[in-house]
Amino acid sequence: MPKILKLKITLIDSNPQIWREVLVPIDKNFEDLHYTIQGAMNWKNYHIHEFPLTESKYIGGEPPSPYSRKDRSYLKERNTKIEKFLNQKGDSIKYIYDFGDYWRHEIEVIEVLEQEENKEYPVCIDGKNASPPEDVGGINGYKRMVDAFSDVDHPDYDEYKEWLGIEVYDAESFDIDSINKKIKELSSP
Repeated sequence: MPKILKLKITLIDSNPQIWREVLVPIDKNFEDLHYTIQGAMNWKNYHIHEFPLTESKYIGGEPPSPYSRKDRSYLKERNTKIEKFLNQKGDSIKYIYDFGDYWRHEIEVIEVLEQEENKEYPVCIDGKNASPPEDVGGINGYKRMVDAFSDVDHPDYDEYKEWLGIEVYDAESFDIDSINKKIKELSSP
C-alpha cells in the first residue's frame, strides 16, 4: 500500500492563521492534490491555479493558464505524482488559487505515515479558522469582510450580508465534517 503524507496547508498572510492538515496518498497526482485543497478550504474550483516550482517552471492544469507567462514551462498536474516533489518530512511547495484574489498557500509535509486499512483518503484531520469566501478580494478583502461582520453599523455590513446571504460570519469556525464531505465530493471520479 502507498505511504500517506500528512500535509499542512497554510493560507499565507492569513491572520489569524488559516490552516488545514490533510492525509493524502503519496502516489496521487497534483490534480488530486488540487481537489483536496479545494475541499479543505471549502472552495468551489471556480478559478485557475498552479503549483509554482521556480520562476520559470510550475505544475498546472491543461492547457496552461492564459495568465501564465509564455517563458515559463509547466508540468501537467494530471501526469505529475505528488511524490516527485513531496516525499519526506519538511518538503514543501506553494499553491496559488485564483489569480485575481491571489490566494497563496504553503503546503508542507509534516509526516510520512503508513496507510491504515479501511480508512478513506484523502481526508482532513485538523484545521483552524474559516476559509475566506471565493471572490472576496484576497486577504485584504477578507479582512474588510470580517471587520464588517463584526459591527452591524459598519458601512459595508449590509452589502456583505446580502452577498453571502447570512447575518453572522464566524471567522473562527472550522467544520471538519463538512470539509471532509466536500473533499470526498471533489475527489470522486
